[in-house]
Amino acid sequence: MSLSYSAAAQLAADYEKNPAADPAVVAKLKPAFQTAHDQIKPLDEAARHGDPLAQAEITAAQDALAAARKLLPASTN
Repeated sequence: MSLSYSAAAQLAADYEKNPAADPAVVAKLKPAFQTAHDQIKPLDEAARHGDPLAQAEITAAQDALAAARKLLPASTN
């Protein structure tokens, strides 16, 4: 999930730098990707330590990442 997040976050960053980027979309991207990051980071840490991962936390992280990715314009996906 971290790799998917990183790839999508890079697309979002590239989109934000585009002079033709829609400011309304850019305004939504940052908080959406921050939420996804905040959901994924504890999972990464738990996995590194060999701790069990709760299905509810995994689902929440997947949902947050999917919501952030949906904000990306189709040409950047």
